[in-house]
Amino acid sequence: MDAKDKDVKSIFEADEIEALFVQTAHDVSYDDGKLTLHTLAPTTLFFSDRPDRVTGHITSREFVDSWDKGVDSFASNPPNAVLSIFHPEGVSDVVVELLSPELSGNEITYDVLILDGEIWRNAASGRS
Repeated sequence: MDAKDKDVKSIFEADEIEALFVQTAHDVSYDDGKLTLHTLAPTTLFFSDRPDRVTGHITSREFVDSWDKGVDSFASNPPNAVLSIFHPEGVSDVVVELLSPELSGNEITYDVLILDGEIWRNAASGRS
């Protein structure tokens, strides 16, 4: 079955796959435990590993709206994420726990707990 034929509910409630999600944005800011992705891509990529290798895209709105759906939802079991910040000095990877997403236009804001690493200084002071 082609990914475009799958509905969002089947992706988030499927017993047979564990999907990973990728969000991309042009810019990021961080302030007092709030991480905002600016100029967010209109879709969130999802994929799973073997044996199914399911791939596809859902809108960022569908991603946020599904946050508290299902038995093992992200609301009840917050996901970890790696934030990769590309900047003039290189790349900074920060491991965070994502909580309480809020989507507004092409920006998404999460409450985050930093698990490993540090937010790059320019991102921490506003827009990178």
